[in-house]
Amino acid sequence: MDSAFGKLMRALDDLGLRENTLVFFTSDNGPAITSIHPHGSAGPLRNKQGYLYEGGIRVPGILRWAGHAPRGEEHSEPISGVDWLPTVCEVASIALPSDRAIDGASFLPLLDKAASNGGVSRHTPLYWHFNAAQGKPKVAIRMGALETAGPTIRTGRCPTRKHQGRSATGPQDCGTFDHGTLQPTSGHRRNR
Repeated sequence: MDSAFGKLMRALDDLGLRENTLVFFTSDNGPAITSIHPHGSAGPLRNKQGYLYEGGIRVPGILRWAGHAPRGEEHSEPISGVDWLPTVCEVASIALPSDRAIDGASFLPLLDKAASNGGVSRHTPLYWHFNAAQGKPKVAIRMGALETAGPTIRTGRCPTRKHQGRSATGPQDCGTFDHGTLQPTSGHRRNR
């Protein structure tokens, strides 16, 4: 994969498209770390692929966008795949689709030092639901610096989200969680 990605980047340069192309490279989950594939590390984060702790769902991403993303700059604010549609629509100066619920938010403010808050303005929490997850948490929610994880979800709905044409009625619709409410994020460090 590294070689193929290098060829892609070289082709962009050869075609003169470097200055006009946004490139983002990431993974879909934390390291597998199995007997068949014993490589990788989630660093100080708890667990690995297949778990809903941060070691399983939090991965690094590398963005290259000449003139917009400063080289060497790092951000710790989480973004997700659901943030791509709003971001690309904003880059292209087109409206978001109005015929569906949009769970993501544009992450362009992270690249704009002049932005008032300099962060992603979310109206819907980041949300992971994986019934086949190893371990107890099958659901995780994060909103800013607040997070929670739990064993199940009671209704399949989350606050501010529309589900099967009905609006969720409040936080109780998120089910029963270990912490009960959103708590300050800890990064799910290994020593917890």
